[in-house]
Amino acid sequence: MELPIRLADGGDLLIGHRPAAPAGTGMVMVRGGALFLDPTAPDDPPHLTVHDLDEAAAVLDLLYGSAVVEAAAQVADGAVREPVPAESGPVAAALRELGTLRWLERRSPDRLPAGLLDLGIGVAAAALDDLLDAAESGDAERRLLRRAGLVTALSRQLRDATGGAPAGLAKLIDAALPAVAAVLPFDSPDRRDLVHEVELADAVAALGGGRRLDWSELAALAEIGDRTLAGAQRAGDDEDEERTASVDWDQVPRHVLDTGEDTVTWTLTRRDPGVPLVTVAVRAAAGASPAAHLAFRLYGAGLPFPLAVGQLIPTPAGDAYTGSAPLLGSAADPLVLDVHDVRLERPPRRGADRIAAQAVRWTARTVTALRLAGPAGGADEVVRGDVQQAARMFRQAGARSADPARAARQRARCIALLRAVLARGGPGVAREAQRLAAREGAAAGSVLDVDVAPPDLSGPGWSATAAELALGAGPDWDLR
Repeated sequence: MELPIRLADGGDLLIGHRPAAPAGTGMVMVRGGALFLDPTAPDDPPHLTVHDLDEAAAVLDLLYGSAVVEAAAQVADGAVREPVPAESGPVAAALRELGTLRWLERRSPDRLPAGLLDLGIGVAAAALDDLLDAAESGDAERRLLRRAGLVTALSRQLRDATGGAPAGLAKLIDAALPAVAAVLPFDSPDRRDLVHEVELADAVAALGGGRRLDWSELAALAEIGDRTLAGAQRAGDDEDEERTASVDWDQVPRHVLDTGEDTVTWTLTRRDPGVPLVTVAVRAAAGASPAAHLAFRLYGAGLPFPLAVGQLIPTPAGDAYTGSAPLLGSAADPLVLDVHDVRLERPPRRGADRIAAQAVRWTARTVTALRLAGPAGGADEVVRGDVQQAARMFRQAGARSADPARAARQRARCIALLRAVLARGGPGVAREAQRLAAREGAAAGSVLDVDVAPPDLSGPGWSATAAELALGAGPDWDLR
């Protein structure tokens, strides 16, 4: 693939196409810059923003090849270059894995084992030697140190287990043992046991990959985010009107609340005499520990301040958070109810921003389902509806957004992903992919060629990580 290289107004070098990223990006801080991976096209060359070319030269060389380094130096000096042919260098796989894990940790609707995410990030970073920014490599090292006891315990368990190991776990532990040993202080109480396990690593590696769950098994697990399409509902009368809303993932801690849509139910009671009351219930994530600092706020059309603010507390059963508050002022539709963590101090997203955030959630569900289901396509029927919903919402957001060009690119990436899913279906859906390609398969306006290119869903970037494959592990495997 050929990479455009250009100089931004602020002086940064921009290498590769800035991704449309309808599911968000996985960001990795490298020496002299930042790498952005688009999980809807993980095998495409990532985008790099370079702040210091001298610092980033080694990254560019090992990621793209010497021709890109030479062209970047010329552009930095003021030259204008045509797109440059790029090769896939020896660090591409590790950077892709690190970017993917970073994205999963922030965006996956599934409740992935935190211990395996830490080990996966640490192992991927260790393979990149000194190419990472000091903060990035320092974070990865701290993750490995935090999991020294876990990697030793899992190594022993893998060696002693007679079966039932999560798929991919043995391979991860085999790589994590030397990575942890390399950063563990000599006076650590975990060092002796860890060194012993490193010496027995061959035995761990010989255990193989374990068993992978198919989509029918995965879809039944509580730790899998809800991917069922559900439209907003209204019921009741003018006195007690029940409505639904969705949780903005960026406003709350990860996996405390259910990651599905329409998991918030709220009622506005307009009975006289007395002040109207807003009552809210939010579905909790299955098995999550109770959280403090959750609250809700209700906004009316055209008002910058909330009409109601209330605390959310867990129910005795732990399956929901509830709260109520008086309505202060008159409520004019459209009403927006926002669930948030008060410590984050983030304003709610409203209007086009709120619609775009919902579209990102639908796309994230699509990507993670495709990764979990594997190349057999067990989740294709589910994700077709998800990605179509995302495309519709990006269209709506674009019609109201201050940046319609970005929304158009995001919608185009969703359509390209839908085409890839349809193309591997039966004759009927494959024909639909062809019709979709004829109608929307060409770049136009702000939409680029890379935006309309369907990804190869069998590529290495779509392989599930060990943390994803461990979903559904038996109770004997403590992977936190």
